[in-house]
Amino acid sequence: MNSQKRNMILADIAIIFVAFIWGSGFAGNKILLNGGIHPIQLIAARFIIAAIILVLLFFKKLKANPSSFLPGALIGVILFISYMLQTIGLKYTTASNNAFLTSVYVVIVPVVAYFIIKRKPDIFNAVAAVLVLIGIAFLTVDFTDFSIGKSATFKGDMLTLLCAVFYAFQVTLIAHYARRHDPIVLAIVQVVVVAVLSTPAALFFEGTQLAVTASGIALLLYLALIATALCLVMQNVAQKYTTPTHAGLLMSLESVFGTLLGVVIMGDNISRQMGLGFFIIFIALIIAETKLSFLRKLSLRQENENL
Repeated sequence: MNSQKRNMILADIAIIFVAFIWGSGFAGNKILLNGGIHPIQLIAARFIIAAIILVLLFFKKLKANPSSFLPGALIGVILFISYMLQTIGLKYTTASNNAFLTSVYVVIVPVVAYFIIKRKPDIFNAVAAVLVLIGIAFLTVDFTDFSIGKSATFKGDMLTLLCAVFYAFQVTLIAHYARRHDPIVLAIVQVVVVAVLSTPAALFFEGTQLAVTASGIALLLYLALIATALCLVMQNVAQKYTTPTHAGLLMSLESVFGTLLGVVIMGDNISRQMGLGFFIIFIALIIAETKLSFLRKLSLRQENENL
């Protein structure tokens, strides 16, 4: 196995790990929000803690790579806008609408990547992206109550769709800049920018009182250190060795892991609809990872046997 192939495999493993951790964050965020902390306060707290730790750990690397500050800041602003749109959108729409419409970024990434970095996705990744979106719909959407754009949820739906667009830009720009800049520095600058921008927003809209219980502090530290600091660094480093479309596909597994952990931890039931969603996503990942090469090999073997 050559080094390029090995790096791509390691990148895939890293992104899947990130998706798993972010999937676990659904339950963590829900517990803290139910405990009284406000949404923007939670974003600010997570990113302030993550920023402090990352700056202390990688201060020398930051000092040696000032050229990475501007692209990192650009991506950080986009990431902040994404978080804000998703959080505010959730206030005006249902959780299922919010989860599904956010995941639309998986089919937007190939379009954004084509225009920004002139990288055209292959047919296998394009098909896989559509299948993943369909699978996520079966996992997250209650079709008896789902309606995009109905008067009661229109504002939240549109904000969430905008969030998906900004997430697509974040994934694509990381892939674009990580090949020319230090990906760890890019990640740190993103975290710092989100912390700087979300703090005044939280103070202005939600006040200064932070409602976190003693047990919630440990959960907040997990979200800040693992789900934010570690995962954003891993995402940026991994995207140096893979395409934005492929990275978007794997990161969309966040919703899959979130659903599975809901079953394991929260005792949620798996319906037939959810089972179909899992199956469709599994097929999509096989298509994306193998390019159906095993079918071509089987066809070639049969042709040789018929000769």
